[in-house]
Amino acid sequence: MYNLIVAVMSIALIGMTTFAALSYGGVILSQKGGQGSARAQAVTLLTNAQQVAGAQRAYQAEHSGNLANSYQALIDAGYLRAVPELPVGAVIGGWSMTLDGTISMIPLSLDRDGRTGSPADRICELLPDFGGSAFIPAGGAAPSVADLDGVNVWFACVTDPGAPSVEGATQVWFAHRT
Repeated sequence: MYNLIVAVMSIALIGMTTFAALSYGGVILSQKGGQGSARAQAVTLLTNAQQVAGAQRAYQAEHSGNLANSYQALIDAGYLRAVPELPVGAVIGGWSMTLDGTISMIPLSLDRDGRTGSPADRICELLPDFGGSAFIPAGGAAPSVADLDGVNVWFACVTDPGAPSVEGATQVWFAHRT
């Protein structure tokens, strides 16, 4: 009889421990879930940026030092198979390039869900972890190489001119040098 009581109590304790662990784990995952997806989106943007920069270097080497001024030029020349894929839910629109080919950019989503901020907020917050800048106000209507030169970084979140922060911006781009 004693063994039966101990066995039942052991099963009850294991059940309670399992329930507590799952409950605590669910709380942790729901709080950190936005951070994990933002990190994945930031890494996707950086990987795409490196792919484009590599294609630009190859294009430049074979075209007398000139950079391609569009993604289509890189695709037509065989340096890219397609425009890099976009991170789901993080961007509005597609990749674009400055006319001189020095900067590539994509507008980030500012849709705020209240609890974790917008994708732009979360992605830009992580860029310093990868060596970029979390916030640079643009010197003009769109990001330029001068914006990135001012802080000596390869990639950054660039906001509309005069924005006090990413959170206070009306437009945010992930921009990188090509």
